[in-house]
Amino acid sequence: MPAEHLVDAPSGPPGTQLIGYDARGHCPMLRDGRCSIYAHRPQTCRTYDCRVYAAAGIGPGPDKPAIAARVRAWEFTYASAAARLEHEAVKRAAQFMRNDATSFPPGSVPVRPSEVAVAAVKVYAAFLGTEVPEDAAGKGRLATHVVALLRDFATADAGGRAE
Repeated sequence: MPAEHLVDAPSGPPGTQLIGYDARGHCPMLRDGRCSIYAHRPQTCRTYDCRVYAAAGIGPGPDKPAIAARVRAWEFTYASAAARLEHEAVKRAAQFMRNDATSFPPGSVPVRPSEVAVAAVKVYAAFLGTEVPEDAAGKGRLATHVVALLRDFATADAGGRAE
């Protein structure tokens, strides 16, 4: 790994380094959409993308200041008005899960920022063209719908098998 692509790990032991980002916020080892280091991209690279925090309008938490700084730097552009509305729906979904967690059955809604952000992307359609209800009953119905969408997503993700 060329030294110019390494940065000090924000929470690792002294001397620990990791791959930084290029000017576009991408891994500098990504070439033509493929990893130029490994034949098969590492699991971390395939599954972790800090842009999900920015998409959901939330931060990663106080224990990840370097990631939080990177998240604050992201700006989105939209190919259409519909794309902007979808992004706003993702942010409303995340905000609802965080601010109205008591509307959900215990243990049915994620609490870790990364999980909330990913869940918001999964259920954003429930927040398209609508605001979060003000009343407890409306919030409860929306929470029930969100839980069902997350369950359906997990079932589909598991290839239709019950988890």
